Amino acid sequence: MKISRSLLLVCALSLLVSLFCVSAAAQMQIPQAQVTTSFSYLNSARDSINQRGFEISSGYNWLKWLTLGGDFCHYSGGGHEQTALPPIPGLPSSVDVPFNVNTYTVAVGTKFLYRKNKYVVPFVRPGLGLVHESLVTVQPAGIPALVPIGGQSKAEYRMFYGAGGG
Repeated sequence: MKISRSLLLVCALSLLVSLFCVSAAAQMQIPQAQVTTSFSYLNSARDSINQRGFEISSGYNWLKWLTLGGDFCHYSGGGHEQTALPPIPGLPSSVDVPFNVNTYTVAVGTKFLYRKNKYVVPFVRPGLGLVHESLVTVQPAGIPALVPIGGQSKAEYRMFYGAGGG
């Protein structure tokens, strides 16, 4: 008797899913603390800024329904912006100015969990934090240094608050 490849694949996948479910069921105890890290992508559509980075998050389960924690994020990337030039003979009227951006965030807060179902744990997470963003422009190729467009930098700090959930 010959077993088809698709049947063999379905059986293998079913076995794998069963193994993962058994290990997930064994983890129903609430840990005292947790640390996670992840890749993050930040996109500002208004300014055409694309940044990639990482996040490190930690939490201490103070009570069954309350976690105290914080996170740190770093994003890096850039983009370009169309900038008008002063009327100088031999130069175009506008040029694309490339820039690099670094964004750092630090946030602290609580997470309120509703642990009535052992498979799904909804939560609400209010938080407070600080963001630092720095931007450095680059002198465009073909534009003389006498027309100072690039090489400028700006940085600022802002406090923020917000809420999320899942």
